[in-house]
Amino acid sequence: MRKRILVVDDDSMCVKLVQRLLKEDYEVITALSGMQATHILEDEEVDLLLLDIEMPGENGFATYENIRKMKHGENLPVIFITGRTDRNSMRQCASIGASGYIEKPIDKDTLLRRIHNAFC
Repeated sequence: MRKRILVVDDDSMCVKLVQRLLKEDYEVITALSGMQATHILEDEEVDLLLLDIEMPGENGFATYENIRKMKHGENLPVIFITGRTDRNSMRQCASIGASGYIEKPIDKDTLLRRIHNAFC
């Protein structure tokens, strides 16, 4: 059975790109907001979450905290995807226990390597 990845980003073009890059190896589910992601996770289990930081309304860090409180979210691997390149954002991702951090624009090899590392 293929691993399921939930991709969360308010940029639909980014979601489509990631979906296209992963569709051969993974089952990909998408959400355009943190709130939509939490609703999906109430009903469905996934193996990994790719989560944008900069989103209107509930940002990626707030979504991360909400998901950690959910039944299946406590140990869910999360990789943040963001246009932020500052060290503080990278440190914050590491300090809260994220499995990784990917800068936009997304490089396919980096994406696949970080996902592989999260599953190992």
